[in-house]
Amino acid sequence: MPACTVIREARGDTATYMSSGRFEGVSAWELAARLTEERLPRAVLDFSRCHEFDDYAIAVLSQALLGLVGLRVQLRGLRQHQERVFKCFGVDAAELSNPAEPPRLEAAPALAREVV
Repeated sequence: MPACTVIREARGDTATYMSSGRFEGVSAWELAARLTEERLPRAVLDFSRCHEFDDYAIAVLSQALLGLVGLRVQLRGLRQHQERVFKCFGVDAAELSNPAEPPRLEAAPALAREVV
């Protein structure tokens, strides 16, 4: 019997991965592999149904998240301790959950003309 179950649900341009049970290293490696193969541009990782969450799994998942290109990931259902451990590995869960809008480019002011 697996310690963790991960179910993928796709809606629009977002894939939601809902984890339940004990999220440990093996589960993190499997989820990381699935994320590298994800074709949708957005992913939500929901850990609200996990009753245990190993710090080693956070280390594995952090490295995977930092290496992803072209996939916007949001983390849900983390406890404060898990958020702090993610931050130790360079992943700010709060920033991922509330991504800032991309900077808006303002039109450059017209160049001043010299009147002779």
